[in-house]
Amino acid sequence: METELIEFKIPEWALCYISNGECESATKEELIRVDRFLIDNNIVGTSIKEDNNGDVHEPYFSANNDIGGLACNVYDCMCLCEVKPK
Repeated sequence: METELIEFKIPEWALCYISNGECESATKEELIRVDRFLIDNNIVGTSIKEDNNGDVHEPYFSANNDIGGLACNVYDCMCLCEVKPK
């Protein structure tokens, strides 16, 4: 399996669902959108981006993110994505 790391801007609430498989604050539609994002991008792993000292970046407010929806706090994340053979 060939993979590559791709940076995505992921909503703070979505990381709970991606990491734990549940998120009480998200709607069913939001969870479906997260599932579609993971499938469409062939994501097999996600971690919050770290700075040069190994410290995790803090969330910040953004008008857009890679999953869609309303403006919210996001994390810059590095996602391990499966590369499909051409």
